Amino acid sequence: MYARHPWFSLFPEFSDAVAEILKKTALDAKATLSAWCIMPDHLLVECKHLVGFVRTFKGRATAAARAVDPGRRLWQRSFYDHLLRKEEDVRTVAQYIWENPVRAGIVDKSEKCRRYASGNSSAAFLTSLYFCTLPLAVIG
Repeated sequence: MYARHPWFSLFPEFSDAVAEILKKTALDAKATLSAWCIMPDHLLVECKHLVGFVRTFKGRATAAARAVDPGRRLWQRSFYDHLLRKEEDVRTVAQYIWENPVRAGIVDKSEKCRRYASGNSSAAFLTSLYFCTLPLAVIG
């Protein structure tokens, strides 16, 4: 496995900017976010209506990254997504997202990380809900 550039831990203010870009892009794209968490070298997102959202979000975040570290690539070319099945509980996936920094040994409590929860777990919301990982570019 290649080491990814830890943008979000190196530049906490950029991490804050990315959180705002994520929320604005979701609003613009009508891609309802149910949970997300910013890790040092990737972003975990649980959202509805993923199509188009990721491309737009990555483009906006890349533009912001150029102001922080010009010439360095921000994202890997692809991302990993998973369409949640009906039997998969939204809260369980959200909890997995929020506990990721604890499992990685970054913090002792998930509340200490940049994260979000909508609290929306209705059956209607579960239609087309995705969990995705957006990895940052490798060091090199």
